[in-house]
Parts: sequence; structure tokens; C-alpha cells
Amino acid sequence: MKITFLSILPLFFLSLSSNSQENNDYLSNIVDSDGSLKRVTDSGFLRVGADPNTGLPFIKREFWGLSYDGFEPEISKHIASELGCTLKIIPTNWQNLISGLENKKYDIVLSTMEKPEGTKEEFKNIGFSVAYYTNSQHIVVNKDNDEIKFVNNLKNKKVGVLNDSVSKIMIAEINKMKHAGITMIMYTNTKDLFNSLQKKLLSAVIVDTPIAVWNCEDEKNDCKLSGLSLLPQNYVIAVRKEDRALLNGIDSILKESKKNNSINKILEKWNLN
Repeated sequence: MKITFLSILPLFFLSLSSNSQENNDYLSNIVDSDGSLKRVTDSGFLRVGADPNTGLPFIKREFWGLSYDGFEPEISKHIASELGCTLKIIPTNWQNLISGLENKKYDIVLSTMEKPEGTKEEFKNIGFSVAYYTNSQHIVVNKDNDEIKFVNNLKNKKVGVLNDSVSKIMIAEINKMKHAGITMIMYTNTKDLFNSLQKKLLSAVIVDTPIAVWNCEDEKNDCKLSGLSLLPQNYVIAVRKEDRALLNGIDSILKESKKNNSINKILEKWNLN
């Protein structure tokens, strides 16, 4: 049988669809005063803004954009299923995720989002869920490197980081406060970052711990995690403040999913526990 785009498209939507036809009982206690829960469930879709350029194990676009792999799409799918909806991921560049949420291009953002400290003007219209994952940063070096174990070993070294990352901010602060003389080389994707480490163009890289674990499991990268995790921070889901009932529903789903181990099973699948 000839396989065409039209023949596989229904299978794609089926793979993202919910196994549940109705909301779970624990969600029935939420007062939907703003109608946001009903709006999502009636639409049949939970629209999630995410940046597929983040890469695995977070999220990666597969099959010419027809599906997504990674632990964040799996968590998104689980939440959609609990709401009785089909997951619909709206690919968006990371820097535009919040503005897209405010402009109602999607219902929530689940994409390596950390709850901002204090009150920032750019987040004045945004509410944040309880944490679904605690992230951290980690130093990664070549397997034959036993010299670099801690941040202070990076003095006067070339260190690779991803652009617009926590690691970039951290290295900038270390250079400023400690006069460490670290030469920071910025990359737009993890493939080039780890290629440069493998070729020893860098002494080390600092990335999110899940990215470090995922890439060091690939033998061709010839690298290892070094030292302890740095800067633990919680990842949360962003929702418009006006959608209070939806936010309460997502909080309830995440709390229930931790009780029944659903979230942990997803994290374990991706070696993140």
C-alpha cells in the first residue's frame, strides 16, 4: 500500500489524542468562574506553546514537524489527557513564548520555563503553575579531562554555553565578581556545542543537566559530567492570569500526577530521576 502524507496524518493526531473522554473527578471541584477550563475542554484541544529548538531530552520536532519527542511533550500530552483533550503543540521561538501566550496563540506554555523572581513587568499578565521538574546546570568535559571538577577550575578557560541560557548568565556573573577570565563561547544549538567540546576547541561546556546527561550517554560525544549540579531551579507552566480556573486545573493535575507517579514515570523514561 502506498503511504502518503494524507494517510499518516490521522495517525499523527491519534497519537496525540486523549485516552480519556471526560475530566477526572478531582478536577470537578474546581470552580470554573472564568470559563477557561470549559473553553479548553469544549475546544477538544490543549494548545501548548513550546520551542522545539530546545532539543532532546526536552523537546525535538520529528517527522517533518508532524510529531514531537521529548519529556516535555509527554508531560504536555499527559495534562491534555487528564483534561480530556488532544494535545496540539504550537512551535514558537523561546523569546516569543510569553508574548504568544498573551496574544492567545495557545493556552499554556510548557517549555523550560522558570518562574521569575520578584515582579517583572513582562510577566504581569502571566500566572505560573507548581513545578513539574527541578532543573540544574552541569559542567561537562571530555572523558580524559580530570582537571576540571568545579567552577573555580574554569578560570582562564574557554567554556561553551547555549545562547540565552542560565549558564550564560552564570558565567558572566562569575567573570564579573571573581575576575575569572573565562572566555565564553556561545552556541545556538547543542549539536555544535558538543562537537566543539569533542574537538577540544573548548575546555568545558555548562548546560542544563538533562542536556548534559542525554549527550554524554551518546558515546560519540566522548564526554562526562563533572562535579556537582549547579543552580537548581524549578520548571513551571505559564498560563494567562485571566485563566485562573485553567491554572488551578493544571496545578491539580500536576499534584495528582506526582501522587500517582505519572510524572515520575515520564522522567524515569528519559533518565531524569
